Amino acid sequence: MDLELKSDFIIKDNVINNLKSDVSYYFSIYDPYNEDIDFTRNLCLYLALISKKPLHPYSDDSKNYDVFIKNGKFYCKNRMKYIRDKRSLCRYCVCRNLDFMSTF
Repeated sequence: MDLELKSDFIIKDNVINNLKSDVSYYFSIYDPYNEDIDFTRNLCLYLALISKKPLHPYSDDSKNYDVFIKNGKFYCKNRMKYIRDKRSLCRYCVCRNLDFMSTF
């Protein structure tokens, strides 16, 4: 609650509504019996639009984690695989794709 924003910015309503809708879609496919997704939906909004952090847990350990931070930038080993999925949440995530040689 004591967070002080460094700069003010505007987030368009359609971006918020699209992300909320896509999170709901994701849960309808992968966890259809979850009756309370409000917390996760709001957490995704915060991570993607306010704090600019990945939607998945991350580490500085790139060998054991799919999402990791290196030189202050976030990378995801699976982003290239899932970015084209229908209503993919990867579209909102701040992670970068790994280049081809980094995948080996």
